Order: sequence, then structure tokens, then C-alpha cells
Amino acid sequence: MSTNTIGIRRGSVTWLTLTAFLTAMNIVLSLSISSIPVPGGHLYFCDAVINTAAILLDPLSAFIVSGVGSFLGDFFFYPAPMFVSLATHGLQAVIVSLLSHRLWRKRQVLSSGFAVTVGALIMVAGYTLGRAYVYSTVEYAIIKLPFEFLQAGFGAVFSIILLYPMQLKKTHLRIFHPKNPKKEGEGKMRAIHTDKAPAAIGPYSQAVAVNGILYTSGQIPIDPHSGIIESKGIEEQTEQVIQNLKAILEVAGSDLKHVIKTTCFLLHISDFAAFNAVYEKHFPSKPARSCVEVAALPKGALVEIEAVAIIDLY
Repeated sequence: MSTNTIGIRRGSVTWLTLTAFLTAMNIVLSLSISSIPVPGGHLYFCDAVINTAAILLDPLSAFIVSGVGSFLGDFFFYPAPMFVSLATHGLQAVIVSLLSHRLWRKRQVLSSGFAVTVGALIMVAGYTLGRAYVYSTVEYAIIKLPFEFLQAGFGAVFSIILLYPMQLKKTHLRIFHPKNPKKEGEGKMRAIHTDKAPAAIGPYSQAVAVNGILYTSGQIPIDPHSGIIESKGIEEQTEQVIQNLKAILEVAGSDLKHVIKTTCFLLHISDFAAFNAVYEKHFPSKPARSCVEVAALPKGALVEIEAVAIIDLY
């Protein structure tokens, strides 16, 4: 996981809390009472939050904070430009997030500065066109244009100052993505359990997480609701096994895309082609794999799969 990204799982309580907080800040700063009246409209300070969130968060989270937050602010208090706000700030945040996370990773200030500059141009272009052709007039768009540049420039500069000289980025990484995991519990094992996968039928856990890696126990095609193997053919059994793995991965904070190794056991190696046809649909990232024929499997299963995956990725 890159240190440019947020080190919490999307959908978790922490992610929801942080995203909701930044979205609320954006809404508040999008209100007229939080702005300065200028010819042709108002000068808003929400771009500082938008750029900051985009650099700290992944692109989808940044879109929620910026695009959806701006849309809601307009929807409740000034609905005319709400779709312009959704498109402009949403696109601005996604581009800033992508550029700041992927360009010049060893020179974060430079990549972030370039990203917010591009974002500022997107914001100015989006609102100028929106004001001219969607919710106002060309004349007002021209009058407001210098202030759009001022607003975009302030947001870009203030966010960089906030993130780097004022060390908000460093604080964020220390809280959500510690560089020294030993202080955060390196080596501690966490047993994983979910009712959406078959319960363990012996002295073991469905999976164990340690040091950011998840190790699953072998899964056979037991239906978690009935507790028995209901599917008969190799294709159906393979699908059920993968769904069981998927449930375990998701409750641990991972998914099939972040599996790095699987070990597959087949009762009949002659089933390999049919098994593989189902398997490859669920693992397009092509993790490392071992596949062997065995003399027997528990419960008379035709297939069993265990997996190793990275966890806590956005």
C-alpha cells in the first residue's frame, strides 16, 4: 500500500467517520454565510477542504467529500448550480487524488502541488462554463472569472501549506498508516470469523490476520446457511468455495483482488479445466497458485481452496 493513500478500509467505521466529517466541512464552507460577496457571486473557501481531502483520500472517497458534498450544500441552500458543483468538484477531486498519489511518489510536495494546480484549472473551467451556460449568464461568468482564479488559487496554496508545512499529511499518515507497525501490534494474530462462510469444523479459525496479511483456512463448498454441500458438479462447487473465501476476505478487510497466493486441491485432476474456467473469472489479477490432486477431501468435496491476501487496502 502506497503511503500516498489512506490506510483504512473503505466502508469501515473510521472511513465513514472521516469521510462524513470532511464532507460536512465542505458543505459548511460551500454556504453563502461562509463566503465573501464579490461581483458576480461569492468567493468560497471550500476548495481548501476539497484539495486536502483529495490528497489524503482515495479517488472515490475524495469524490464523495467534494462532489457529493458540494452538491448537497447547493441542494439545500442554493440549488441552481448543484449539478455543476457535483461534476466540477467531483472531477477536480478525483484528478487531484489520482495525480497526487501516482506522480513522483518520492517527491510528494511536488506531485501534490502539480495535482492541485490541475485541479484549480478544472474548477475554474467548470464553474465558468456552468455559470455561463447552465445557471447564470456569460456576462456574470466573465465578471466572476478573476475571483474564480482567486478562489482556486487560495484553495490550492492553503491545502499545500496545511498538508506539508503544517504537517497535516504527516499526522494523517501517523494515525492511519503507521510507518512502524511494531508499535501498533506487529506480530499479533487476529482470528477472523463470519457467519457468511462455513463455520470451522475443527480446532482452527476460518482465517488469521497478522502484519497486514490474511491467511485463510482451506474452504470447501459447504453452503453456510444449510451447513452441507449442496452443489454436485465441479463448477458449482468451485463457485461456492470462492464465495466462501470472498466472505472471509471481506470481513477481514480485503477482497479477491488483493489475494496474492492460492493453494487449490482437486479430488480429480481431470476436473482441472472446468475448475479453472470458474476460478479465472474471480481472479483476474492472476495471483500465484498451486493446484494439486489429492486422495480425498473433507465431506466428500471435489475442491478445496485456501488463500493468502493483503488486508487493509482502500
